[in-house]
Amino acid sequence: MNTPTTFGDTVVLEIAAIPEVFGVRLLLWGAFVAVLAIAGRTAVAGATTIAWRLGVDRARRLGRVAAIVRGCIWFGALLAAARPVFVKLPLLTTVTVAVVALLAAIAMPGLVQSVAAGLALAIRARYREGDQIEVAGLRGSIRSLGLVRTQLQVEDGSAVWIPNAMLDREAVKVDRSAGAAPVRVRFEIDPRQRDAVLDAIRRAVMMLPFRRSGSMPRLMATSDDQREWNVELQTWATRELDVVRRSLRRTVDGVLKKAAEKT
Repeated sequence: MNTPTTFGDTVVLEIAAIPEVFGVRLLLWGAFVAVLAIAGRTAVAGATTIAWRLGVDRARRLGRVAAIVRGCIWFGALLAAARPVFVKLPLLTTVTVAVVALLAAIAMPGLVQSVAAGLALAIRARYREGDQIEVAGLRGSIRSLGLVRTQLQVEDGSAVWIPNAMLDREAVKVDRSAGAAPVRVRFEIDPRQRDAVLDAIRRAVMMLPFRRSGSMPRLMATSDDQREWNVELQTWATRELDVVRRSLRRTVDGVLKKAAEKT
């Protein structure tokens, strides 16, 4: 085969080679790379969780670092999956990537701004997982940090995804006094057993493995007759709040059940 001497010759040759590139082998290679990327992201998340549980990263800076590493894993996986295509079709691949990037910048400027903001926030380490923040009328704890969006767990337990561009653009109030995500459970007690039951709940919650080291359970009456109460646990497991809430619910129900059996 003659070596192409002009831009047009190169384009023609690469177009003719397209059927050779896109086939079963490329599909299998892409699937293999995707599996490795998913395994890598899972390993990073697991290592971060273990570090927090052991109290190694009390400042919780690993959350943002883990977000950067996860993004790098996906980016590296994308490059690895596209490498066979680039080797065979370097010109077409370069032009396609440039056109797609230009169209994305024009059609989705918010996405580009959020990615840029995510990188800037990661470098400055302004926020950490577990921080209590208030932004644009929303208040809650940061559950996970991403390069594009940040997940906020609001007080009713629901999750809200905030574009990083908003965190970079809006005024954000950060409260790190608790240093962990709060989980609340509501329960009812007989006022005649109040002191004994509240003390038993406090002791039981203190024994939960999800409790943030150094934090204390909070018990708050929510009714005038002091029949309805909330117990609040500060947890290090910001990504497993549903699991923590169920564990806290079972613990409280167990204490209430024992108290009811004694009456």
